[in-house]
Amino acid sequence: AARAGLEKQFNREFAGYAEAEQALRQQREELKWRLPEMAEKLARVNLDFASAPFQRAYEHFLRGEMEEAAAALGGPGLEKGAEMARLALQELDSRGKTKQAFEARESVQQFAGNYWLQGLARLLLFEYQEALEAHRKAAFLLEKAGEEKQLALSEAYSDVALGYLLTGEYNNALYYQQMNVKIKERLLESGSAAMAPALSLLAEAYRNLEEYQLALEAQQKALAIQRQSLAPGHPAFAASHAGLAAIYRGMGEYGMALEAQQELVSIQEQALPPNHPDIARSYEGLAAIFLEEGAYLKALEAQLQAIFILERALAPGHPDIVRSYDGLALAYLKLGDYQEALQIRRKTISIQERALPAGHPGIAASYHEMASTFYFLSRLDSALAYEHKAYDILKAQLPAGDAQLQALESSFAFLYATRGERRQAAGLHEAAVEDLRKALEFRPDSEEAKRRIRQMETEQGSRKKNTPEAVAVNRKGTAGGRASNPGSPESKTAAAGTSLGFFRLTQATSFREGPGSSAKVLKRLAAGDQVEVIEKTSYYWWKAVDNGRVGYVKALLLEGAR
Repeated sequence: AARAGLEKQFNREFAGYAEAEQALRQQREELKWRLPEMAEKLARVNLDFASAPFQRAYEHFLRGEMEEAAAALGGPGLEKGAEMARLALQELDSRGKTKQAFEARESVQQFAGNYWLQGLARLLLFEYQEALEAHRKAAFLLEKAGEEKQLALSEAYSDVALGYLLTGEYNNALYYQQMNVKIKERLLESGSAAMAPALSLLAEAYRNLEEYQLALEAQQKALAIQRQSLAPGHPAFAASHAGLAAIYRGMGEYGMALEAQQELVSIQEQALPPNHPDIARSYEGLAAIFLEEGAYLKALEAQLQAIFILERALAPGHPDIVRSYDGLALAYLKLGDYQEALQIRRKTISIQERALPAGHPGIAASYHEMASTFYFLSRLDSALAYEHKAYDILKAQLPAGDAQLQALESSFAFLYATRGERRQAAGLHEAAVEDLRKALEFRPDSEEAKRRIRQMETEQGSRKKNTPEAVAVNRKGTAGGRASNPGSPESKTAAAGTSLGFFRLTQATSFREGPGSSAKVLKRLAAGDQVEVIEKTSYYWWKAVDNGRVGYVKALLLEGAR
């Protein structure tokens, strides 16, 4: 139910709990950087010209009572009043009643202000769709208010753009933010401080569309304006450096990303109290960049610093601490210290099992990560046991065919097939066939599993034929028989074994140069695209061929293609 609610708010589907949680965390971070700008807008409000509902809502807002603030401005009265004010202004303008039209224009602006504050309250309640709708109505009213209200309209466009960013509609976000910037460039002096947040949000829209060069240009312009208009160390610099780091990461310019992220940490350490959670999150950002750059030991050090801060700033069992331990386990995995990663995973699960209700999807996500860690330790029995624990939790909560269940079923198929292949190599053919049949239960279209089963059954048949009794009978009955030709087409096909078959993508992903999320993206693959797998490189990544180009793709996003 929680995931369904998030999917509605974000206007997209999530493959699982972990992805939904990550999206929510990213949007909270986005809002965090925008809070100073929101607070500044709120401080500029002149209550002498505000409507009575706005004043009541404003008082609720200042007390942190967002539900009450939104309710004070809502209801059919707001819709009806706004429409009447708009029609009155339209009528007076058409009749040339300048003085009355001025008063009507002020009324329209009041209603726009009501929608703006309602949208802000909804944003802080993480009700993104409702916030977007309110801000769109505010912008619509200000469009009707005429040229005198153009600067207010540009701010309304900015609010709409942020709403579209938070709901993942990046093209719409870009459109409205470009409108905001164009109005400000026309009305404000060059280098005005008000241009910096507008350019930063424009950069964010470009970045989400992977237009990194345009994003970089906009963010650098914003930073240049801030350097001219703000004191060194001003908190607004933190948001700009965070934006720069994200853009450089997207471009694969990890050295520049590190420089921006380190500047962010430096600003926060000067501006915030010691052990502030925001500093810890910036250290986590440093760790992520170090991981992408392949500097795993530095990533480990940054992640340990983040945990040191979080354990002093937050209550035991806080989700941010658990997430930070996940990052620590990943750093140990990258360093090849699988035993230490395993201990961290166990600690994470211990924290969650104490802090969360039984059957929480977050625990299932940790069981799955534990399974992957056991895989790297070649302990496939334990990996399967934890994958089953994760599956049992989610199967009781999700409908059949859910993307998260399908991902776990793909994982089962991979783990059983891997154990089957290893048992086959060890000569344990009966156990190997049993594992491969289990793999087929989860992936009935796995041609590789079927091929191996046929191969072992053929070999078992050959061994039976080659018993002394069978050889004697064969010599009597087939003395003139012909031996199989090793050079026959059938033998060549079986011996080659370079292709493991064609697999279909269950969702869009990147086709990368190497086996890892930090590897260069060769191209984007869409859901339904097919690639030819040539090597099962690891639990997470398989080597594949796409239109003659060799690369790597996430194994759990592949399903056999008939």
